[in-house]
Amino acid sequence: MLVTAPGALETILRRARRIAVLGIKPESRSTHDAHDIPRYLASVGYEIVPVPTRYPEAQTILGAPVRRSLAEVDGSVDVLSVWVKREQLEAFVPAIVRLRLGCVWVQSALLEPEVERALVDARLTVVEECIGCRRASIEPAWQRLSPA
Repeated sequence: MLVTAPGALETILRRARRIAVLGIKPESRSTHDAHDIPRYLASVGYEIVPVPTRYPEAQTILGAPVRRSLAEVDGSVDVLSVWVKREQLEAFVPAIVRLRLGCVWVQSALLEPEVERALVDARLTVVEECIGCRRASIEPAWQRLSPA
């Protein structure tokens, strides 16, 4: 289901502990949102599981070992935060569906209707919004959240 209600989004973020980030950028690209926002999420207590789609030289990002594919991500991840280009996202749908995560959080304006339909048909919770913006809107914005 596509989730848009602010209260439901806050609940997802309060319950989440581990966030896998597909398309994360390494420290060498720290001014890009695909690094800066996961860094913010780590700073407020989430464990980040980096899954870059490029940067083969990166062994760790944000201090965590890099996973080279979604197949290397274990099921204890609560949210998959997606930072790949809009035209590349559809290629990742089969791997995303196989993960069976609680929530797929796609950054604003990246979700094509057919990708949304495939994820919803797979009974995944889908969010299309900036995860960093939503998290920053929940007080305390610079501290760990208490669980819902």
